[in-house]
Amino acid sequence: MAATLQQLNVRINKHVPHRIHHIRSMLNRMFETKFSSDQIRICLENWELILPIYKDRIGGKSFEEIENEIKAYCSELYQNYAPSLLNCFIPLVHQCINPGCSKNDLGNPIPHHDVIIFCCSERLKKGTMFTKKCSKCSYKYFYNYYIRPGGQKMLTIHPDDEIFVIFSYYGYEKRLLMQIDSDILFKHTGFSNFTNAFNHLNFKFDKEETNIMNRFHLQKTWFLWRLGHFCANENFRMPVPDQQDFHTTLLDLLPFIQELFTKKWGKRDYHAFCRGSCSATIVLDGHQKATRRVCSIKNISIPSIDGTIREVKVGCSAKPAYKSKKCQGHLSTDENDEGSHSNNNLVRTHRHRRARARRQQFRFNPRCKTLKSLQYKRILHHTSGIIAAVYNCGFICSLYELFGCESITQIYNFLLYMYKHIENYTDIIIYDDACHLKLFINNPNNFVKDTRAKLKIDSLKIFCDKLHYRNHIDPWCRQNTNPYSDPIANTTNTEICEQIFSWLAQYKNIVRGFNESTFLIYICLICDLFNSHKYES
Repeated sequence: MAATLQQLNVRINKHVPHRIHHIRSMLNRMFETKFSSDQIRICLENWELILPIYKDRIGGKSFEEIENEIKAYCSELYQNYAPSLLNCFIPLVHQCINPGCSKNDLGNPIPHHDVIIFCCSERLKKGTMFTKKCSKCSYKYFYNYYIRPGGQKMLTIHPDDEIFVIFSYYGYEKRLLMQIDSDILFKHTGFSNFTNAFNHLNFKFDKEETNIMNRFHLQKTWFLWRLGHFCANENFRMPVPDQQDFHTTLLDLLPFIQELFTKKWGKRDYHAFCRGSCSATIVLDGHQKATRRVCSIKNISIPSIDGTIREVKVGCSAKPAYKSKKCQGHLSTDENDEGSHSNNNLVRTHRHRRARARRQQFRFNPRCKTLKSLQYKRILHHTSGIIAAVYNCGFICSLYELFGCESITQIYNFLLYMYKHIENYTDIIIYDDACHLKLFINNPNNFVKDTRAKLKIDSLKIFCDKLHYRNHIDPWCRQNTNPYSDPIANTTNTEICEQIFSWLAQYKNIVRGFNESTFLIYICLICDLFNSHKYES
């Protein structure tokens, strides 16, 4: 009996309300005794004297029998105490993180609400969430986030977290979320397929279970789970949005996440183990299989990164409304897909003719038909995928979304973006359309002003990759973009982007339904998993 009493004392969390009362009730139920709450409390306080007094044997009840007895006891109560007695999720923070509180100790945990946790082994687990509160600043701490006095939720990631609960009363075991990471990285699993498989297996074991995993709930939780770990070492507090404001918050975070990915994997620290010229080149290439639907309005331009070149035409990046080609913001407009054409018939003044003559002086069209903007355009329905910058050793260092086509202006804008955020900016660039990129750089009419980024890009050595070099038949291209003429470019893997894209192409059906807030963030997160696995192994 004494060993059973101690097992109950260990199994039931110490913060459960009326804890001694429940231990007394279960012990009397199992052994048909009539102990009082005071007697149980005294026995637990004087545990070393219990065995001689009651002449108990060491054996007692097993762990499984104790847990089954707790569940049976809780099922007969008017109020269901099973979650509180079996699984208590108490915030692991002990001191307030508000700088103005000087690490003030938090109050005792208080039960808040019951939750249902989806697990790997047990399938479903019920428990109770507890909260802690700071007496000075009124910060309220939950298991995975805290709430400021103004009502803003901020994410907290702790290495010892067992579960992850953000939205509503449903959460996920840490091991299950790590399994999703592995399935996404190696099995290319989508959220819909994962939830269907989990619910199907759960139904096989328990056909009366009414709690099923929701695909959209899992997707939003996984995004915050990965973003929390992605920003954990960057001294950045991740805000936790409501489910209604989820996409708005992610859209605001998109530039920061893209910049953080570039800075993280563009550091020199990650390439310290490389030998020789392993990270001496950056290979650029466009991936046009991972695309998403966009609004059909195409007469929208964005400014360049630092004003070196004129505005870059990208069109509207929002997702079209239901059963429409236009987004919600352009439904009420009368603009055509290509915009207004009223300015096409401009008066040809002497100033326009002189400007056209100056442009003709620097215009040179090589015979190789490799210009992407003339080959194909995704005008109405989809983006043109992404462009990736990869070190020849296999680390993806930067990503950028393409609109309309893989235009030279977008490629040059991407080079400006990398110069601004990448620490390990190499002197050699490999690109499959190197000839048109070099011609764009050599033409002074394409630039508005001289900047440090422009001077750096002007000094770069730009070569074509070995796979597409055979398509460059013009003598100027053969002379100026030959990768075999440079000793570093000749000895590096110039097809590394094509090899990575064979892995990335498996996600094309998953990202097809994403919008502008989740598409590029998802690509950055899975590429971060790819880089992390490569670096750790």
